[in-house]
Order: sequence, then structure tokens, then C-alpha cells
Amino acid sequence: MAAVGVDEQHALDMAIGNLVLREMYEEDTWAELTIKIDRVRHYFMLRADTQPGIDPAGELHHAIAQLVNVHVHAGSDLTTAIYRYDKDPNGRWDMVARFSYAPDLSPNE
Repeated sequence: MAAVGVDEQHALDMAIGNLVLREMYEEDTWAELTIKIDRVRHYFMLRADTQPGIDPAGELHHAIAQLVNVHVHAGSDLTTAIYRYDKDPNGRWDMVARFSYAPDLSPNE
């Protein structure tokens, strides 16, 4: 399994994060973006505590497509990316991301 470079992944994460946070209301204290990928297509869901389903601006659609394309071209076998954003009492947002990959089914040597 190949990998996406750390700097490239960081830039993608930051772009996605900035676009997700543009969609938040002042009252929102958390948000979650789930991206599912298979070899043919991808889909995503964005939600927050006061917004059960968000249809984001086209820029976020584009940023997600970039993430998917980078991983497809790298051959990383990424299947799921989950970005979780939590607002602290001072109004600052923190992000945690979890990535899942297809299992390596090649025979052991």
C-alpha cells in the first residue's frame, strides 16, 4: 500500500477543515465530516450538533474530491476518512481525523 506524503495530507486536512468550519453556526459545538470511498465513487456526510445534515458550498465538494483523487493516485486504498471538530470553551476548534484503509490481501512472502 502506498501513502500520501505528510505535507500533502496536512494541506488537504487544513483546506477541508477551513471549509467545514465555514459551514458552522455560532451555536455549533461540534461537527463531523465522514467521507466514504470505493474504487468507483465517493460520498460524504457533514453534520453538527445543531445541523443534522449540511449541504455545504461547492468548495468543500471540490476539496473532498481532491483528497479522494490524491489517495486514489497514490494507491493508498483509503476507504473512510472521518474528521471530527470540537469547539472549546474559548471558541477555538480542534480537529481529530481517523482514516481507514482496505486490508492488504496480498499473500505473505
